[in-house]
Amino acid sequence: MNTAAIIIISGCTSAVIDIVTTMVITSAQGMPPRTLLQFIASGALGDRSFEGGLKTAFVGLALHFSIALAVSSAYFAASVSFPSVSHDAVAFGLLFGIAVHVFMSGVVVPLSRTPKVVFTIRGFLIQLAVNAVCVGLVIALMQTFLSVRFGQMQYRPIVEG
Repeated sequence: MNTAAIIIISGCTSAVIDIVTTMVITSAQGMPPRTLLQFIASGALGDRSFEGGLKTAFVGLALHFSIALAVSSAYFAASVSFPSVSHDAVAFGLLFGIAVHVFMSGVVVPLSRTPKVVFTIRGFLIQLAVNAVCVGLVIALMQTFLSVRFGQMQYRPIVEG
């Protein structure tokens, strides 16, 4: 299995788990899945994304997967540059997911065209946990597993024994 396949599989797996988890959370808060996807699309399209029906919902889904693939690529690059990342996938995956959330909520979303949402610590912490587990941890574990399984890297436990 080559590098691109590892990045694509881990990124797409993360994207599915992340969007389904977020859909469950936002549906419980009264936001239908289509509106969530249109909200994602609004980052590029602005408010008109909410008038586009399924078409803009699919744009939101495509943007979500594109972001997940970029994040997956970034994690892979970090794991190649810093081998210790691969050998402690749980810790680094969770930290990476937290970093992704901070970057997305602090830089990407404010620079996008999404409607401004009232900040709540509860909402921030929920999405922080979702990104830590469903994005960072999933990508880290998938990439480590696939890399070891298909001979891209040698598994060396941190603690010998």
